[in-house]
Parts: sequence; C-alpha cells; structure tokens
Amino acid sequence: MAGLSIPLGEEVHFDAVTHNPSSGAAADATSGPNWSAFEEASDTPILTGTMTKRSGLTGHYRGSFLADAGSGFEVGKFYNVVCDATVGGVIGKQVALTFRVTAAEAATGYAPLDAGERNALADAILGRDVSHVEDTAAEHSLSFVVLAMSESNTIDHAGSLTVYKTDGTREFVRKELLTGQNVQAVTGIR
Repeated sequence: MAGLSIPLGEEVHFDAVTHNPSSGAAADATSGPNWSAFEEASDTPILTGTMTKRSGLTGHYRGSFLADAGSGFEVGKFYNVVCDATVGGVIGKQVALTFRVTAAEAATGYAPLDAGERNALADAILGRDVSHVEDTAAEHSLSFVVLAMSESNTIDHAGSLTVYKTDGTREFVRKELLTGQNVQAVTGIR
C-alpha cells in the first residue's frame, strides 16, 4: 500500500477540492466537507471532522488532526482519510490521504531506526575501508587515527610522524613530534 509515513503523535494536514458535478470546475460545497479516518480494513472511522475553507480559494478546503494513540492510531498500521461534500445537490467523495503510522521521532524530522537498521548502519560503518574517504578526510578525523596506526613511520623525516594514505606512498599528513628531556624516540609501530 502506498502513502506517507506519519510519526505517531504528529499533526496531520491534508487538502480536498470540491467540483461542480456538471462542469467539473472547482466549486464551493453546499454542505461539508467532512472527513473520516479509517484504519486498514475497518469500515468504522476511528476519527472524524469537518474541513475549513481556504480563504479566497474556490472549492479548496483543509483539514487536520493529531495522529496519536489517544485517538486510536497505532504504529505500523495504514490509514485512509476520506472526504465527502455536497455540491449542487450531489454528494462526492475522495480519498484525500493514505498514510502509515511510524514510531514517534526522537527529534523532529528524524525517524528513529529500528534494530535491523541500526545493525546495518553499524556494520556498514565498521566495514567501510578508510581508502574510500582518505582523499577528502580532515586532518583531525578518525581517518587519521586509522591511517596512523597502519600507514605511518618516523624514519623518513627525522622529528616527524609521516602518515601515508593506504597505498603507502602518498602522504596523508605529517606531524612534528615533540621532543624534550627524558623523551625516548619512537622507532616504529608493531
């Protein structure tokens, strides 16, 4: 079933346009429009309401409701919002909106990840090779740490730690090593 994903607890906004049954042109309703929200195969609406005319727009109406648990909405379920209105003595109906309720957002605009999505993301991060980002990574990034542990030496440039890209020849960054009393030289990494 196609449609939007609406997080539980969000305000839902939708529109409907009424038409003259003879000409098909946009026309204001003589009664209504009303709306009803239906859950999946249920024939009984879980929520109903009346739409408000949009100022200065012929036949254009807007509706809204809160898709929360208190109103009967459930995560994972699909819903249809059906509008009805009378124009010129003829009752018309249309599906104004189809949506599925998802888990409430942790922060507005960011849907939470389920366990499978979190695991897939972690696997992708852990399995990603530093060679994919070494040409664009910043000097003080996690790429530096990975490359410094596997592609570095202090022999080529005295007093410096040279960190190479994964090919072992192109320089990623060179850092000056601090020296002082009682400091022993780094001779390599095993």
